[in-house]
Amino acid sequence: MRLPWLVLVLMVVIAGCLEMNETSKSTQSSSLESSFSCPVIYPGYGEFNANNLLFEKLDGKVLQTPAFLMPPNATIRIRGEIFAKEYKVGNITCYYAGKVEIKAFLGSPSTSESWSRTAENLKDIENISVEITPRELFIPPEKNATFEVEINTKNTHVGQKYYVYIVAFGENGWKSWGRIEIKIWGSKESSH
Repeated sequence: MRLPWLVLVLMVVIAGCLEMNETSKSTQSSSLESSFSCPVIYPGYGEFNANNLLFEKLDGKVLQTPAFLMPPNATIRIRGEIFAKEYKVGNITCYYAGKVEIKAFLGSPSTSESWSRTAENLKDIENISVEITPRELFIPPEKNATFEVEINTKNTHVGQKYYVYIVAFGENGWKSWGRIEIKIWGSKESSH
């Protein structure tokens, strides 16, 4: 009688070990899948514009190529939006998302979709004031985040042009940028 009980106990123990092994493999597989499902290096290796940054007037109208005529000593506010743009790696859907830092630069009138070509023409802001609020955002997958750009032309002169580049730096290496053109017109006494 002891032999059947011993066989039964051994079968239960072996079945439990096999199930634990399968559960362990399943857990390892899902953790590997989640850690490798979306690459840290984005399409284009972060070299190309992710094109997930939009500008709009505070009334909600989207600005395809924002350009403004402003007198000296004037201020304009523009809303920016960064959306978690979708991209595919094989059959897996990924997003340009996560923590983002937003910075402003002055640049040239010509734009490029290549970061290395764009970056070589960027310099620190001078003569005008550009404030971004907030400077850091978090974009969840399938969501978007907004920020505000305030441009003040306090130290400008009539006839000057400024090409303000707003650049979003994703924590995982992707970048997105857009340009706002400001042309100074009117008289020095004008204020807005």
